[in-house]
Amino acid sequence: MFVICFSLLCSGLTGIAAEKVLLLDGSILIGNSQSVENGNVLWRTQTGEDVRIPINQIVRIDAEELTGSTNLPARSAPQNSSQQNTSPPPDIKMPSSEKPIFSSSAKALNNSPENSLLKGMNTEPTTPPLMQKDPLLEIQNPLVEVIDLTPPEEAFGHDAIEETWTESVPLLGSSVNAISSVLSTAQHTATAATNQASLWTNRIQLGGNFTNGNSNIDIIDVLAQFERSTKVSLRQMDVGGQWAQTTGNVTANRWWLNGNFDWPFSSEEDRWITFLSTKNEYNQLANLNIRSTNTTGLGYRFYYEPKKRLITRIGPAVTVEAFDSPDNTRTTFDLFSEVELRWPIAKRTSLESRIRYQPGLLDGAIYRVFSTSSIMWDLDEENRWKLALNLRTEYVSVPSPGRKSTDWFTVVSLVYQRK
Repeated sequence: MFVICFSLLCSGLTGIAAEKVLLLDGSILIGNSQSVENGNVLWRTQTGEDVRIPINQIVRIDAEELTGSTNLPARSAPQNSSQQNTSPPPDIKMPSSEKPIFSSSAKALNNSPENSLLKGMNTEPTTPPLMQKDPLLEIQNPLVEVIDLTPPEEAFGHDAIEETWTESVPLLGSSVNAISSVLSTAQHTATAATNQASLWTNRIQLGGNFTNGNSNIDIIDVLAQFERSTKVSLRQMDVGGQWAQTTGNVTANRWWLNGNFDWPFSSEEDRWITFLSTKNEYNQLANLNIRSTNTTGLGYRFYYEPKKRLITRIGPAVTVEAFDSPDNTRTTFDLFSEVELRWPIAKRTSLESRIRYQPGLLDGAIYRVFSTSSIMWDLDEENRWKLALNLRTEYVSVPSPGRKSTDWFTVVSLVYQRK
């Protein structure tokens, strides 16, 4: 295609009147190339006929100097349109058997002086020079072969990447998974418990006295109080006790667990409340294995503020007492009445008290009185650390045989309030 286009260009620039085309079968046609379309060269012969020559059948097209007239005879125009030949130019068909391209006639044609311009042009593809090797590549290639760049998932398999070292050890993998599951459950439980605990007021109270020498006295007093109060409800729980010994003899061993729950009677603004309360106690020196009082009833909130509180509660109760030495169990129906007080005395001083009175409904000779009172001094501006002077009193009209009716206990405690 390059040779053909170049020949057409030369014929236009040098004024050469005719061209000759060399075909694969060795034949030569004299004329002029008119155009190239659809893979064919439109060729006009010396007689003025137009023919189509497939490009793949052309060896080359050369310029031809004519000794006679420089113009090819033009095709005579038809006298009228009816005589005009409308048939397309004939096609030169591909020969059935191809002859050698470089035949004797082709060689003679190549040696002709007219082709001196085309001979100077080398139409055959030239072999590119060999590329020199980069010495850096020769150094890098051995390094690539030494370093194994195979991904781990291809070298060991996908499962080997996900498998932990514990799973490869018999029994150890399942044990570690079980422990991880237990720890995860414990963590979720602890988080939930912490969130719930943050809603409660926590108060830890610790007091004690330790004497050693001529006197050997140890006293421990602990109390943990939990309270969750809103504008509507009040929930309280406290657990605590005292333990004391003198020269190896136990002089105090008393523990208790109490709970109280209040709700408004009708609406949120109502001062009247309903309550549910339980009181449980153990006292070794009173020969009391258990005293449990459960009650429900009505109450009234005279004051219900963060720093001021005065609430009364009253209702029927059932008390069960189990004594030791001698063994005895007593059940009484009581009238439960309680007063809860929290009141500021000074800027950093407050009074907290809870007094409970339980007379028997069926036996007037049996009645009980329980009182716990504390004076609190704030030790810091945030009201978290307090110093408490506690007085606890307990009176049972009919105690266990051989025991006294009244117990009272005083202690100074250090208090930490979380909220």
